Amino acid sequence: IGKTSVDSIKIFLDVLGNIEEVKKEKMITVKSNKPIKRVFPDLFTWLDRSTPIKPVVKNLFTIIIPIDFNIENSEETLIINSGALVDRFDSKSDSVSFSFDFNPDHYGALKLKSPFFRESGNAVVELFQKNVVIRKKNIADSVSMSFIPPGKYGIRIFEDINNDFLWTPGSIIKKTRPESVHIYSESIDIKSNWEIEVEIKPEKPQ
Repeated sequence: IGKTSVDSIKIFLDVLGNIEEVKKEKMITVKSNKPIKRVFPDLFTWLDRSTPIKPVVKNLFTIIIPIDFNIENSEETLIINSGALVDRFDSKSDSVSFSFDFNPDHYGALKLKSPFFRESGNAVVELFQKNVVIRKKNIADSVSMSFIPPGKYGIRIFEDINNDFLWTPGSIIKKTRPESVHIYSESIDIKSNWEIEVEIKPEKPQ
């Protein structure tokens, strides 16, 4: 059976976060599957814009793209051209593009209330389909989510005991219990240009 060396694996890039976070922070976080050695800013471009991009290397696997123009209600496409990134094995990235729709009318919004927020004091809410779409930390009585693509979603809440923003399973070796998870059987139907309010009473923890 042949083996694939690490240096022969292609560079794959992905954008972290969601539209709400990108709009709020006015920056795009790009994650690489391989450690980045060098970045060529001239090969980062916006579709239909001449605004120069100044990527910032946050760490070996993360690049920050600042947005220094008005994005209100706009649709933008970030193009990372071929060779824009070089990894530690001198492999170059292929061309890839990411599209962002900042028009709130194309999305739905959700305000979620649950007594578990107050009971926990350190809860994390996840809105998900096959994968987590939005994750938010809550320390009050409710949590609001916006820029949600239309569709049906599930909701789960877990108590973030170790404060790492992720659900942590238990450990037999460390003799720790898993963080309690509350999963709701009913789905939430999100529609564009529509805000809904939902109050959910936690069911038995999973």
